[in-house]
Amino acid sequence: MKGRHLRQIAICTTSGSATPVAGITNHDAKRLLPRPGIRLDEGHEFWKRPIDAGRHGQVPIINRVATDVAIDYTNAMPIATDGSVHNHEGRLLHCSADRFVAHVGEGDHCFICDRTEREIAFNREHVLPNWLLHQFGLHGKSVTLPNRVLHSYGTYRIPCCIDCNTRLSKHFETPISEAFAHGLASIQALVEREGPERLFHWMALIFLKMHLKDRRLYKHLDRREGDARISETYDWATFHHIHCMVRAHYSGAEIGDYVLGSVLMIQVDPDAGDEPFDLASVTDGFTLYLRAGDVALYAVFNDAQACVGAIEPVLDGITGMLNPLQARELAAELAAANMHLGNRPTFHTLMSDEDGADLQIVARLPVGGPVFADKNHDLVGFVKHFLLQHATGNVEGRSREESYNLLRQNKLSFLFDNDGRFISDGRVPSSDAGSLVANTARFGKRDAIGSEAVLPVPETDMDRPGAGVGLNGRAPESGA
Repeated sequence: MKGRHLRQIAICTTSGSATPVAGITNHDAKRLLPRPGIRLDEGHEFWKRPIDAGRHGQVPIINRVATDVAIDYTNAMPIATDGSVHNHEGRLLHCSADRFVAHVGEGDHCFICDRTEREIAFNREHVLPNWLLHQFGLHGKSVTLPNRVLHSYGTYRIPCCIDCNTRLSKHFETPISEAFAHGLASIQALVEREGPERLFHWMALIFLKMHLKDRRLYKHLDRREGDARISETYDWATFHHIHCMVRAHYSGAEIGDYVLGSVLMIQVDPDAGDEPFDLASVTDGFTLYLRAGDVALYAVFNDAQACVGAIEPVLDGITGMLNPLQARELAAELAAANMHLGNRPTFHTLMSDEDGADLQIVARLPVGGPVFADKNHDLVGFVKHFLLQHATGNVEGRSREESYNLLRQNKLSFLFDNDGRFISDGRVPSSDAGSLVANTARFGKRDAIGSEAVLPVPETDMDRPGAGVGLNGRAPESGA
């Protein structure tokens, strides 16, 4: 691990209440079985499968590093020596990991089509879409970067060619902005109508743009401390799968089962007394949390839906509406779960013929299902501390320093009281009571032994339906 990077914006300073939404219809995408043809392993090697081979007939022909072995194949099909695939019109269908790192992560190419400003006109793409900035009055506000420096939303942008910027707006921003204009019910209707894919890819797009912006921002304001960029320690190859998903609308790739990661939608109270918008990303957890109006969205991008199952005990315990701090703590739980996942899925791009037709992105799941390491409370506390440290002065009976240290040790919860009950009625547990956080449980299991959990939450008269559920259901229990 090259270093942990998290960011937070629109910091919450007051407590409120919210209601998780129950009964969201799961979306089961059509299972995409691998078809004979070419397989491009995202971030590793590309493989050629003989046309008459079965599922296990792969024969590796070239590593990511260009070699003479590839010459015969590139003469016969549109596969570049770096593993990228163009169609016969020159459109980039599959961007290899090497090309993504060199041209996008470390270069100045359009992050969708791979063209440069010498080839096509560019403009600037907002990291957060302009309609979102308008809807929540964010143009005059600032994002807090990972180095704790404020950056204006209005200039929080990255280069993108005009063609791709227009295409992104049409595919993502128009339908999603229309849904957000009418709140949770409209967003839920969008998901029930077409499944979570567009919404999930939109969140992946924001996550990717946030990190691409980091490579253009200095880590230190005082240049005497060096000219390193915020992204200095990022391993861009680990973002390759996200890039492939973000480009699926451009490449035409179909999305197979479990390519989408964990995604949650939960109702929050827009009148909780806090800012109506909040955003946090956890780089090493590949997790994004976005709260807008009466809805909180959560996405994990590389877990094949495993983490929503890992935090099921937490979700089951939520019996009322989340306040802003509780919504952030849930994001920390989800991100920390992903950082405990021991056997990760792998993701691959398939095509059915030598022209790059029938492009698919598929997931290969570990046999036996996901395995999580024993909970590391220092790691969980690190994530919670970063996302919630601004609230440590609000804990009754504790100094800011005491609360800070408890949070850093994962011994402070804003979700549950000392008896493991969801905090929804303003009760403040005594400062010498027991805790909710398990000391020796596997990740996702909680008990009431050994630490403390306190936070006052305002009274609410609103109904309290059950906890929100994953839009894509529970992770599988066996390999595929």
